[in-house]
Amino acid sequence: MCSRMSSRKKTRTPARSISEENKNSELYWACKEANIESMRQIASMTDFTKLNELEPNGSTALHAACASGHVEIVHALLNEYGVMRHVRNQYGRTAYEVAASDEICQLFHRSPNSQRFQDHAYKSNMQGPTSVVNESSENKDNENDNETKIRRLGEVEGKENIEQIRVGIRLITSAASSTLLRSFVLQLGRCLDPENRFHDEQMVINNIKRILDTKVKNCNFNYNKACVLLTQYEESGSLEPLCTLYTLDTPFYSELSDNTSGYFALYFGLCKLTQRAFQGRCYRGFSGTVEDVQQYKWAHEQNDRRAVYTRSYYSSSTDRTVAECFADPAHFSNIISILVIYEFPELCSTAIRLYYISSQLPCISEFENENEVLITPGTLFKVIDIQISNNGKRYTLYLQNISAKWKLRPLMKCLVNCRSMLRKISE
Repeated sequence: MCSRMSSRKKTRTPARSISEENKNSELYWACKEANIESMRQIASMTDFTKLNELEPNGSTALHAACASGHVEIVHALLNEYGVMRHVRNQYGRTAYEVAASDEICQLFHRSPNSQRFQDHAYKSNMQGPTSVVNESSENKDNENDNETKIRRLGEVEGKENIEQIRVGIRLITSAASSTLLRSFVLQLGRCLDPENRFHDEQMVINNIKRILDTKVKNCNFNYNKACVLLTQYEESGSLEPLCTLYTLDTPFYSELSDNTSGYFALYFGLCKLTQRAFQGRCYRGFSGTVEDVQQYKWAHEQNDRRAVYTRSYYSSSTDRTVAECFADPAHFSNIISILVIYEFPELCSTAIRLYYISSQLPCISEFENENEVLITPGTLFKVIDIQISNNGKRYTLYLQNISAKWKLRPLMKCLVNCRSMLRKISE
């Protein structure tokens, strides 16, 4: 069994009857008996849905290959045909959980050559991984060039504005659970976006479909899987399939981070994910430049007056070793290793646990070993500490979440600002 499997107790798998085994498909037997040529021939002529169906014995072809320890078969199913990993057999176990060896488990891990995090860091060199919020406007004219660059990212000044951000996040994340709040946020959305691109659910789905067709279809084996997940989201209204779609190693994750339409779909449903709200410590590792770290330094210098907030979706892990795998500076002289340590003293609704919690809340990340916590846009942090090691090539950043809370005065000011915004738009 895989040494990095979930620590939850496993149930003993009862033997199936010979008659049930004999009813299994040719694909199943090809996978179980490690007949790679036959498997490819059958799989290439089989509808994607049928590739993932449970056989009469209660398992999939992927389960059979994993339990039998057939590395080549498992690799082909995952990386050539992109089969669904989260299908559970009759006893509630995924193929990853029945893997016969660590070697099989490794096939389910994200490739160490994945550019998912590195690309995001490089892309953010001029934008930065966060925006900086300054609680004071004093000495604004005397600031250095770096601070000016930070302000172009979208600075909000004044302590009251910080409180408004906290209230605003709470307002949006609570919208789905309140008819009044939802109506207000939708009205604001319609005024900001008359073409209905971001707040109309069907248009959001169509936009995601467009991303999949233009960015994923012709270049990634996960396209069929991505379409299945989008269909599940459309039919059920559940956000779990959308979260899984984000974790796939496809261009979709970066497109979603750059595309506001995904924000509304996620925020309006955050109240449905309250059982997955995170509290505790998680880690994010990525490669970047010293310029990326300057923003955190700037906020850390006066952390009682300044804060940072995420501008897109960020994958993190409760397992530090997983995060550190993505902090490899590669072979570029100007690239450094950056490890961000996030501390959430209270439950945070904008940090979502994608890993296994219970049988009712299974893992919804594509990569079960990563213990992922998805941090959504607008999550506020104070920079508590910055540590530099390895001759300046390694930075460890300690951030503490500033929770979103209801406060009457900031709420009223937030609503007044929204009203003023609506008036300007209508003029």
